[in-house]
Parts: sequence; C-alpha cells; structure tokens
Amino acid sequence: MIHILSALKSLLKSKNLHIDHWAFRLHYRFTVLFLLLFCIIVSTKQYAGDPIRCSKDTREFSSLVDNYCFITATYTVKTALNLTASEGAPHPGIYPAQDEQQFRYHRYYQWVGFILFIQAVFFYIPHWLWKIFEGGKLSSLLERDTRYLPREEQVKSRDIIVGHLRSRWTKDNFFVAKYLLCEIVCFINLFGQMAFLDCVFENEFFCFGFEMMSHFRNGSPPRTDPLQRMFPKVTSCTYRYFGEGGRIRSESVLCVLAVNVMNEKIFLFLWFWFVILSIITLSALVFKAVIFSVPSLRLSLLCVRFPNIRAEDLKVIVETGNLSNYLFVYLLGQNMDESSFLDVIEYFVTVQRGKLN
Repeated sequence: MIHILSALKSLLKSKNLHIDHWAFRLHYRFTVLFLLLFCIIVSTKQYAGDPIRCSKDTREFSSLVDNYCFITATYTVKTALNLTASEGAPHPGIYPAQDEQQFRYHRYYQWVGFILFIQAVFFYIPHWLWKIFEGGKLSSLLERDTRYLPREEQVKSRDIIVGHLRSRWTKDNFFVAKYLLCEIVCFINLFGQMAFLDCVFENEFFCFGFEMMSHFRNGSPPRTDPLQRMFPKVTSCTYRYFGEGGRIRSESVLCVLAVNVMNEKIFLFLWFWFVILSIITLSALVFKAVIFSVPSLRLSLLCVRFPNIRAEDLKVIVETGNLSNYLFVYLLGQNMDESSFLDVIEYFVTVQRGKLN
C-alpha cells in the first residue's frame, strides 16, 4: 500500500516541463489521482475488510450467506423507501414485499473498484494522445537548463530553438488542431464518464448532487435522503437453498453494506468534481476559440503573459506565424525562464525582419 501511494504521489509532483494548459492537467493528473486513490480504498475495503454482512436474524451470521448475497446482489423495496418503523419498515427500503417488480437491485458495489480504475485510464488517454502528437519537441529543445551555463552554451541553445522555429514557421498547420482535438476529447470523455455512471446508478447520477443540495437546504427527513436510495446501508437478499426433502427454500436475509459508507462519499465527491471540471474545461475551450479567432486578442494575451518582451516583437510573432506557431511559442514561454525566452524571441524576430541571414 505504501508503494502504491508513493507512486500516486508522483502525479502531484510539479514537473519542470508543461506541454499543455493547466485545465488539461486537471484531467490526467488530479482526476486520475483521485480515481486511483478511491480505487485502492474501495478495493482494500472490499477484499480485505467486510463489505457486506448478512443474517437470517440479528443473532446469526454466516460467511456463506455473505458471499451468496454479495455475488447475487441485494435489493431494496422502492415503495418502502419513505416508510417509517411504525409503518412496517425498520430501515428505508426494507419491507416484506413479494412483488419483485418493486425490488431495486443493487449490483454496482461489486464493480466499483473496476469502474474507478477504468475511468482513470480513460481520463489519462487524452494526455497520452497529446504526448504522441507533440512528439517530444519541447523536451528535446529544453532538455537543459542553460541559465547557469556559459554564454556560449546559452547562445548555442538559443540558436537551436530559433532554428527549429524557422524550420516550422507557417508550415506546421496541424499542431494546434491536434491540441484542440485532445482538449475536446477531454470534455467528451468527461461527459461520457458522467453518462456511464448515470447508467450504473439507474439514471440518477446526473441529478445526484442537485438532489443532495436540495435535501440539505430544505432540511428533509433522513428517509428521503438520496444517499439512502442510491447507496443503502441496509438491504435485503433472497437466500435460496435446498431444504428438507430436496425442496428449494428461500428466505429473506437482512444485509448490512458497510462498503456503501465509503461509496456514497466517493461518488458524491466525484459528482461535484466532474461538474466543476466540466465548467472549467468548457470555459477553457471557449476561451481558446475566441483567442484563436481574433489576432489582436492573441497579441494582448502574449503581452500580458510575457510583459518583459516588447509588444513590437510579439506582434511579429502573431502576424507572421499561424495558430500552431502561436501555440508553440506560448508553450515555449511557459517552460523557459524570462531572460532565455526574451533572448530567443528577440533573436528570432530579428531574423524574421531580415536583419540577419
């Protein structure tokens, strides 16, 4: 467990090289970290603890019944969710009903660990695609920190970067399209993950957070808590076995799902995180669409982001290059120290203006 947590900790470490936008990093760093951490917690509870305990009555427990009900799924009675103990329901959804059409089966708790892991993989895929599309260009150009090297080495590094810029200037038209594609995939994946969870929880995940806020704001009775409906702690299970004379007997067994104490908090957190992340991702996409569409806004953004560089030089970058060149220069700037980036831009602009061969 310690080794696994140490590996997850590496996802939060600040890297020297950033080849994307901070909103992009929320998907493959923080979201993947959350999902893998939750996967470990749930799996540990599920396979090393007691995720379910079932009994024919309140005095007897049987590991056979526990395993049987864990595998075959438990259920609650839909019409008994709001009944009180005086009305015959000792717990929300626990009622001696015979009509199976009123049963709501809960099978997701068997798969939560797998669901979280698969989600983590899908959230990492856009970053993996972008690393392939980017091809390690930035890392190859910025593999050394030249701030403390002799001036000759700094000039050599500057010339390599400028040479790369000149070789790709106005030619690489798909660099920005590939980057935007990856960010769009992030947003589509996020919506797809929420739709997937909505299917898992029988079309209740999309409204989960809103119902919880309404429940706490209005001070509703505990029995109307959405958590009781989606993540019941006490459920029923029909245990079938051979009785006397070889006849099949069935008994209603009461089960306590301790694992749902953790599941409800995990998915409530994920609902709020996914909603916040979708707002941030959509805002970032709209912002980029506006910036890429208006050259004057691109120039203004560069001036704000790199105030130590003359506006005239940045204007040359915007006017002579395409969107891919603009994005690549922006990524260069966010990974270089101010003095080195200033040196690169001044020299490149000088070359562009035809003052040097």
